[in-house]
Amino acid sequence: SEELIGLNFMDFVHIEDINSFKETADKALKTQKSVSIECRLKHKKGYFVPISARWSLVEINNELKVFGLISDNTERKKIDDMIKREVKQLKELDQIRNALVTRISHELNTPLISILNGSQYLLDSYSEKMSDEVENIVKIIYQGGYRLKEMVDNLITAYEIETEQIIFNIKRENLIPIIKECVEGLIFQAEKRKVFINLELPTELNTDVDKRMIKKVILNLLSNAIKNTQPKGNIYIKSFEHHNFLDIIIRDTGVGLTEKEKPTLFKKFGKIERYGKGMDVDIEGPGLGLYIANEIVKLHVGEILVKSKGRNKGSTFTLRLFLN
Repeated sequence: SEELIGLNFMDFVHIEDINSFKETADKALKTQKSVSIECRLKHKKGYFVPISARWSLVEINNELKVFGLISDNTERKKIDDMIKREVKQLKELDQIRNALVTRISHELNTPLISILNGSQYLLDSYSEKMSDEVENIVKIIYQGGYRLKEMVDNLITAYEIETEQIIFNIKRENLIPIIKECVEGLIFQAEKRKVFINLELPTELNTDVDKRMIKKVILNLLSNAIKNTQPKGNIYIKSFEHHNFLDIIIRDTGVGLTEKEKPTLFKKFGKIERYGKGMDVDIEGPGLGLYIANEIVKLHVGEILVKSKGRNKGSTFTLRLFLN
């Protein structure tokens, strides 16, 4: 410390930091308040060290003196630089992931649509000419293609939600044809599991929604009900309008939910593992369906309500959309 006595402090400040250092010092003199600054000071060995300095004005014998407290920021600077590098790498990885999701989705969608349209055409036009075995194979092809397309669509939608790139096209829609279209799209899945779907719907149920997105919500809720309802079980779908909101209710006679399971439902990849627990349920899928449904409904300023009295007592999912 004796080596520093009599030396000009500014001679130690890095040339790129001198102006900001002087501005801070002037501010301290004008306001007579403590100020802080970060800069680089020359070490006695010639290299520069990052420091934090806090200056205060102290009156001694009627004279203003500058009192400074300096701390070495070398280790903190190393950590900051490391964090910046990690953030940069994470951003680069995120860009790669986003590009990969987009590319894969487009590459998969084209052949999947061909598989779905082709198998659907065969079932609609030639089912009477097919043997039961051939018809069953075509149904399996359709179901597999539908499930894979559903998974790809969910991955894309989850990505759009996460990156806030989801685009809504809100119009006045009658929800009843949309519900029926969803049931028709999942009828093979229900037949495969020997689950019966019962509809109790009015002729019209109109509100302002994004048709494509709300269809995705209903599909995911209905698919979840089918997967978690045991063979010969029932799913009941009904809807009605109140004075300021409308409900679409999907009730099943399936395995139900425990209180411990409910908080997991709407989490991303929040799949409830029931493998090996003696339940005849469909456990396939990444666990994105209910997460996506909930996020879309929230963006519609609505909510999804869940009720279940416990294991093997079924579940009721209510899609509630507010009319105003």
